[in-house]
This record gives sequence, C-alpha cells and structure tokens, in this order.
Amino acid sequence: MHSALLLYGKPDSGRVEAADSSSGFTSRRLFIRDHNSGPPVAAKPRRLAPDRLKIAKAEFQHMIKLNHIRPSKSAYASPLHMVPKKDSIEWRPVGDYRALNAQTIKEKYPIPCIADFTSELYEFTDAICLCNASSTFQRFIDEVTRDLPFVYAFVDDLLVASDNETQHLEHLEILFSKLKEYGLCINVEKCQFGQSTIEFLGFKLSGEGIEPLPDRVKCILEFPQPTTLTQLRRYLGHKNRKKHPRSNANNPSEQLQWNDAAILSFKASKEAIAKATLLQHPIPGAQLSLWVDASNVAVGGSLMQLSNDQWEPLAFYSSKLNKSQKNWSTYDRELFSIYSSVKKFKHMLEGRTFVIYTDQKPLTYAFQQHSEKCSPRQLRHLDFISQFSTDIRYTKGSDNTVADALSRIEIDEISPTVINFKEFASAQSDDEELQKF
Repeated sequence: MHSALLLYGKPDSGRVEAADSSSGFTSRRLFIRDHNSGPPVAAKPRRLAPDRLKIAKAEFQHMIKLNHIRPSKSAYASPLHMVPKKDSIEWRPVGDYRALNAQTIKEKYPIPCIADFTSELYEFTDAICLCNASSTFQRFIDEVTRDLPFVYAFVDDLLVASDNETQHLEHLEILFSKLKEYGLCINVEKCQFGQSTIEFLGFKLSGEGIEPLPDRVKCILEFPQPTTLTQLRRYLGHKNRKKHPRSNANNPSEQLQWNDAAILSFKASKEAIAKATLLQHPIPGAQLSLWVDASNVAVGGSLMQLSNDQWEPLAFYSSKLNKSQKNWSTYDRELFSIYSSVKKFKHMLEGRTFVIYTDQKPLTYAFQQHSEKCSPRQLRHLDFISQFSTDIRYTKGSDNTVADALSRIEIDEISPTVINFKEFASAQSDDEELQKF
C-alpha cells in the first residue's frame, strides 16, 4: 500500500488540510483460498543489489510503522521483486506471486471497462501482484464510491468529473469525507486537482474529446519508410494504389526511389494519422454510422456520429483473422467485419438507428436474398446483425479509408520453434569443436 496523507478540502477557503497518515487505515483483509493441490507455496529469497536492498529495507520499515505489514511466521513465502516506478529513479518492492496465484481460487468480481469511463464523461468538462488483489480492492472501492456518481474508480485510480470549479470543490469535499470515513489515504504526489485536461488510464481526457497518450501512437510515428511498392501499398492500403507515388517502380519488389518531397509527405502522413486518433464525446440522439472493411489478415470498423454535417469518430475496432477465417471468401470476411464490429459496439448501437457502410456491394442485398442460398455461418451472422440494423449501404473504398486501414493492421506473432532432440543430439555429437570439451 502507498503511504500518503489524507486530504480534506475546504471549498470556502480553497485550503487542503493534512491529517496524520498513520490514522488512515482500513481493516479490510484479502483472503486467499487455494485449491488444496499441494503443500504451502514457499520460495527462497532472491538476492538483491546493495542499493535495491537498502531501498527495500527502508520501505518495509516504513510500512511496519504504518501497520501495513507485520513480521510473519506463515508457511507461505514468495520472493521479493523490485520494480522501477514510472518516470522516476525510485524503486517499488513487490512480491512475485506467480506460484501462489496458480493455486489461488480466482475472484469473480469484475474490473470496470476503461472505455465505459471515457464514454460516460461527455456530460462533464492491497498487495501488488496477487491475482485477487485487484478484484478485492475494486469491490471495496466500489462500496466506498457507490453513492458518488461523479467519481469514477478504477482499482486505486479515482477520477472526479465536475461541470465547474465550484462544483469540483464540493465534489472533492464529499469524496475526502468518504475516504476518511473508510480510513483510506491518497498519495498527494500523484494527485491533480482542478484540471481541464488530464491523463487517465492511458488516455488524455479533455472537453474536446479523448485521445491516446503520445507513447501509445509511437508505433505510428516510428513506422519505417517503405522500400518497395508492396510495402508502400501495405502502408497506404491497396485500394488506393492508383494514387500512390510509384516513381519508377513497376515491379512490387522493385526498390522505390524516394525524393525529398516524397519523404516529407510520408512523415507528414504519419503525423496526421497519429493526430487523427481524437475520439469525440458522444452526442445523445446524434445520427450514427458504422464503417467496416476486411482484408486478408484482419477486419476493422469505425463508429461515427454526425455533427455539424461531418462524421466524427466515436470508437475504432480492429481484430486479426485466425487461420480458418483467412480462408473465407471475400464476401464472408466482409460480412464478418460487420458482425464483429456490431458485436464490439453493441452497447452503443442497441436501440439506435444507424447505417452500415461497406465497400462490398453484394452485401447491400444480404437481407434480400433467399435464406437457402446462405451458409449456416452466414445466417448466424445476418441474424445477429438484423437485431440492430438492416440498412447496409455501399461506399467506395477510397471513402472508407479508416476502416480499410484498421483491417490492414498486421500483428507480429511469435511462432514457437519445435525442437527435434534427436537431430539436436546428432548435431552435437558431430560437432568437432564441442567434442573438445
């Protein structure tokens, strides 16, 4: 547990008073139920570097004084691990509970979905590493904030959303009273008050919308410069190949000749894509549309809302196809892109009227054909889609660039190599250099 001061805000004076951190303690306990599959899990202590050992001892003494930990005679023992703190030269001692987690019966209490936090904000301008620690603490913090609709709790991260500064101070006073009632502390160094733009759970939240942090779009900015026409098409999407600056390359594997203007355009396109990830806040009652596409490797979709006669992105979706799905026909893959996108955005589409846009023209007649012509899989997909919308319209591929790009995201895979031990032993015995040993 982090040691911190318990803050209590005074909206009339704007002051923040501090209370003794040792008084902030809750008697909540984390119970571990095992499968009785063996003896207690015990591991030998790991040796630490002198500087890290000094940090660990100091932290343990501090937590003992706060009554957060105590000397133990338990038969269970897990090794200590030191983790560097984010954006800091400090270290945090944690336990390596992998062996214990393997024998622990998992809690079923759900952890909130991050997207639910960000999508709801449109109306407003224990021990680490234990497998049940997050669920147990989430259950507890939900109890603490149950009557506080302006507080969004994700495990030990709290977000207070208010309309204005005066209301924000009132909300903080209520929250601090609640935390004090349950004996909870907050870390002053990690708190931000009265901010119009904040970083929360990997996203930047503001009145304009929601966008990922710069390090989350780093992969786009670091996308390597294509050297062949095939790589360039992969970056831009093959449906726009007629617009590609092909230079003198007629063969897909032939080396591209880049001039200064082309290099600048390539860099500018990456920056534009990285900046185009701003997701707008949902507008109640706004017209919705779902743009989908499929490639040979993945499916993608983008949920849009109409605002000021322009389509604004609400959410993006992309999923890689498995080995079997890659063998489907183009029609089936495009149909699956609609099915999977509707399923992904089900909570936002249910009960709403929306149009589905695809560049697969035969799909626009999907609900007009006889069911006898459809395979069982196609019928299942169409049946699910029809529960939300039957309005499928055609759009040119050049107008469906977002979904097209999402369907062409290639994910690197690690393919495990199967070791042939007989060949390994034979090669080892035939190696002259190894025989010297």
